Parts: sequence; C-alpha cells; structure tokens
Amino acid sequence: HWRNVHRLRRSEEDWFCAQVFRQASAWLERNHRYEHFYLHLDCFDPHEPWDPPAELVAQFDPQAYAVEGWKAAAPYAKWRGTMTEAQFRGARSRYAAKVVLVDRWLGHFLDAMDRLDLWRNTLVIFTTDHGTYNGDHGRMGKMQTHLHDASAHIPFIVAHPTLAHGERRQQLVQLVDTYPTVLAALGRPIPPERHGVNLLPVLADPAAPTRDFAISGVFGKSVSITDGRWVLHQSPVPGNQPLHWHSPYLAKFLPYDLGPYRDGRRVARTLPWPEPTWLSDTAADPNELENLAEARPDVLRRLQQALRQTLREVGTPAEQQERLGLT
Repeated sequence: HWRNVHRLRRSEEDWFCAQVFRQASAWLERNHRYEHFYLHLDCFDPHEPWDPPAELVAQFDPQAYAVEGWKAAAPYAKWRGTMTEAQFRGARSRYAAKVVLVDRWLGHFLDAMDRLDLWRNTLVIFTTDHGTYNGDHGRMGKMQTHLHDASAHIPFIVAHPTLAHGERRQQLVQLVDTYPTVLAALGRPIPPERHGVNLLPVLADPAAPTRDFAISGVFGKSVSITDGRWVLHQSPVPGNQPLHWHSPYLAKFLPYDLGPYRDGRRVARTLPWPEPTWLSDTAADPNELENLAEARPDVLRRLQQALRQTLREVGTPAEQQERLGLT
C-alpha cells in the first residue's frame, strides 16, 4: 500500500478521504437541483491504513513516522507484548491524525451543503459501522474481544430540515434503521417485516418508541444486547458449536474452515472463544471495565431472556440459541 500511494501524494487533497468528499461535493453541484436525489457516501477512513500526513501526526506525536517498526494497521490484539511503547503511541497518534483529516474534509462537503442551500430540504444521516480499540481494555484494533462500548457504541447523527435541531434523543437506534428512515423521507413505502425502525417520528417526538433492546455481534464470536444502560456480551459455550455459514459465498476476512456448501449452509469450524460472558452497567462504568455477571445474576438472567427473544424475533437460526448457551 505504501509503495502504491506515497509517490502519488503531493498534497493533502490526494488522500482518499479528501478525494471522496471532493467528488461528493462535485456530485452535489451537478445534481442538487433535482427534486429527489439520494447520495450514499462510504468514506473508509479513519479505518486502517493509518497513514495521514506527517504534519498532522506530529500534532499528537513529535516523532510522527520516525518510529522504528511502525505499521499502518493495528495488530488486533493486546498491545503489550505486541508493540513497543513508541509504536503504541505512534499508532494512537496516527489514528487521531486520521480522524482530524477526515473531519477537515467532511467539513468541505458540509460547506458545499451550505453553499447550495441544501439544509432546508435535505435529510443528512452521519454514522459508521464500528469503533476501534485504541488502548481500551489494553487492546488495539477490533474483533478480538467482546463488542464493548469503544467498538459498538457508534455515532448516529441526523440533520433534518425542520425537526429536532440541536436536540439529543435517548432511544435505542441501530444501523438497520437507516433504510426505513430514508424510504420514509422520500415518501416511499417501507416493505413489511423489516427489522429497522423509521426514525422520523423520533425526530418529531422525543417520546416516540423505537425498540426495547439493541443487539450487535460478530460471526462466530459473542453476541451483545443492551437496554441502553446494561450491556450483556453473551459468550458461546465451550467448543463454540453448532455454527453454520448460511451462504454459498466464502467469508473474505474470517480465518475459519467453512467446509463445503450443502443444504444451504457451510459447517463452520471456528476457534474456541476465550472471553467469559460479560455484564456491564454503563451508567456507572461507561468504559465497561468491570464484569458484573456474577455480582448481578438478576440482570444477567433478564438480558439473557431478552437476547433469546430478540434472536427469535429477527429470525436467527435456532442453532444460535444452542451455541450461546441460551436454550
């Protein structure tokens, strides 16, 4: 990656996120006069590779790229024993600098919204797919442990032409809510039996309901559920079975032996999951550093029952109840 890009970068405008937002601004210039339009931007940054301009990195670490053995990707592991102190500081600094870079070029796109007077008739939703560990729980990167707050509690910001300006809502929201919300904003019918919730009523009414619980997870690992205060990360049983990959296509990023495709699925032989079931009270412990699974069996049972019910409601394979020890 470094060989491919470093000679092509003559100014900040050559970084990927700058190109994305510049092109998006140009698209708005060409299309903003249409009565209806839909623009979906996927700005991969601030994901790895963490390789922002050196002058931005120097704001957080004077050594910038002068760190022996620096890498553009996180190790997805506990950083002690994997990285030196200098590498750890450098990785955190490059991530922070990448966030600054994205923020700056997102600003250019929002300037285009100002210039074209689009806020008065355009819905904008800003969100992401996941966070990352930058020393939280002693780790760097993602996926290697439960989806704690640093990974799963993501921003979801909505700018509506007339509703809820400068206000914050406390309802539970998931990424699947984007789909019905966009359809509703465009006046299109929402197909039945969707898992998402139209959030326009929530913008209009702070008391409008969404859902009682939100879930998240990673294939073959723990599954998490929250009521907005308490968070349960339910670990699989020893052996992490049964588990199937319900697709004819192979996983691109999962190091599992998925076996042949038969009867609509592949048998997934995964590694055992080393983490214990974890319960957090985010009102008292927002960083989820204390496991209360043994201290609060009443909350543990309540959230496990809620997870059983929620998994049934969204149509997950029955095997998930067995794999997670919820039968």
